[in-house]
Amino acid sequence: MTKKILVALVILTLTGGFLVAQAGGYTEDYVKSMQKKPGKERIAAFNAYLKKYPNSSPKFSALANYWIVLDYYQIGDYKETVSRGEKLLKSPMVGQFEGGEKARLNLVIGNAYGVKSGAVFNKDKALKYTNACLAIAKKEGLSDVIKVAQSLKEKLTTPPPPSETPEHKMKRLVFQDESFNEAISFYKTLPQKDKDNIEIKKAYANALLKKGSFSPAANVFESMYKTKKTGGIAIKIAKCYEARAKKNSALYQKAAEYYVQGYVLYSKESKASNAKSAKSYANNMLVGKYKLKQRIDRFNAKYGKKNNQAAKNASQIASLERNIKREKRRIKKKYRKMGMDAPDWEYKKVKSMEKKLQALRSGSSSSSQGDSGLAEKQAIEKEMKKIDAELKALIAKYKKIL
Repeated sequence: MTKKILVALVILTLTGGFLVAQAGGYTEDYVKSMQKKPGKERIAAFNAYLKKYPNSSPKFSALANYWIVLDYYQIGDYKETVSRGEKLLKSPMVGQFEGGEKARLNLVIGNAYGVKSGAVFNKDKALKYTNACLAIAKKEGLSDVIKVAQSLKEKLTTPPPPSETPEHKMKRLVFQDESFNEAISFYKTLPQKDKDNIEIKKAYANALLKKGSFSPAANVFESMYKTKKTGGIAIKIAKCYEARAKKNSALYQKAAEYYVQGYVLYSKESKASNAKSAKSYANNMLVGKYKLKQRIDRFNAKYGKKNNQAAKNASQIASLERNIKREKRRIKKKYRKMGMDAPDWEYKKVKSMEKKLQALRSGSSSSSQGDSGLAEKQAIEKEMKKIDAELKALIAKYKKIL
């Protein structure tokens, strides 16, 4: 599938649609929803938006539904992709889209139906929506969309070559058709000579990884790694251990070590961007190893609001102190000119402010005496330093080995 290109195409048109949409009371919530993390978080935000603003701008409603369809596709929920996508195509909202947007919507649905490993794979429907996309794209002169749709159509209609080699077939099944079960079954029928082919073995390991057979996948990748150490293979092994660590946290250490090896090897291979990413993942694995993320989340949930309130109190205290001084100067200046002492009633406002000041100081004091979570914050920072030192030690270790 051409998922990355498809995403870029859809985002391009949606951004344009957003810019021309008319502003309204719903605008801020729409923008907030659009800025959520792509996937489940943004789907939930846009669903809530549509429920809250059922009668907002038709264009905004159409775009909100469009983002939902796209995000379902990105998280691999092809059933919801086609369900929401087909519903949108049949609704009056589709009239809010320009030709390019209609073409891309058909392309998203066609892609979802065209994923062979997906629950809704249907070659006929995939071709139906791909052809609909092509018809609109050609009419509108959308060369970028035509290119992607034509590529999808070719994959759906082009039969495998009659004299396909085992290597070509494995690569086609895994990287083009995404038929992982078929690829795994085919590999098992191969003679040992073909099984030992590095390219066939790589495709087989990727099929196991994509299917979710992480332990067998790690075994295959590790056997390849012994033969030839590359950053790419190290990262594949790390991903296998990372997936398994969700059920067995002891494996976070293994995942961290392989991500570090990926970092060192990528650095040697002059792949700076990949190296940076691998190092970041290694750090995340160590955070997982010490269950630090859960600890940070608990800290923020317990003390976040209290610390924000303490900061707010400090601002109010400073303001009251200034106002009290200002009022006292005013009273003193006023009665000094009269040559007399100020009566008690003049200090009524001052006493009221001093009462508020005392209450705020009392609250601030209680927060500072342990309720602000200072001790826990310092403990977390200590753990972060420990993780940083451990990561540096791992990097130093594997720089000597690799």
